[in-house]
Amino acid sequence: MADRRSARQRRTADETRALVLDAAVAWIEENGFASLKVVDIARSSGVSDVMIIRLFSDRAGLLTAALVELWKRYMSAPLDQAKQLISALPEHTITPQFLIDLSVRPNDEVVRRQRWARLQVLAASPENPELVDLIKAAQAQINQDHEELIAEIQRRMPGRHAATPRMMRMLNQNVMFGFVLEDLAENPITDDELNEFLLEFYRRMVDPEVE
Repeated sequence: MADRRSARQRRTADETRALVLDAAVAWIEENGFASLKVVDIARSSGVSDVMIIRLFSDRAGLLTAALVELWKRYMSAPLDQAKQLISALPEHTITPQFLIDLSVRPNDEVVRRQRWARLQVLAASPENPELVDLIKAAQAQINQDHEELIAEIQRRMPGRHAATPRMMRMLNQNVMFGFVLEDLAENPITDDELNEFLLEFYRRMVDPEVE
């Protein structure tokens, strides 16, 4: 018991908050947001329900924070991974095929679960104005990061680019969210079909002749 108390005392408030959010995000991924309860998150995180209430005010506060965290993780993680990979590449080495290899595989089961988890965030938004404001702020930053990444890719990719970073960002986001409908189709678009489309699209968006 003493060891457990000393471990809690050593954690900062930010570390405890992160621990609780990890548990809450995992709960939402597995069970959905409607069934989230403070007592369950206390049990899975090892943080007392009293401390959780102290950090998040109530169940609604915890749910809002967890949904925003889920949104940020799923929208930002692919961008962060791509940034790290792009930064390590020599100049003028990016090709349309490289962009295909870099893209997320929408039919991957993990990606599919993440797609539907993001829909849960949107489904919870109409009755939660605070969540709407927080998601808008988070998405504004995500959009900026996304467009900066696209601009860097275009800078490193030889040729003239027909589409602006803003338009390319919109395409990327709509393709990924559009696969929600493919999840419901009897004969959904395969990864190979999507890759074929994207490869042709990227080729048409770049004039390899540099003035």
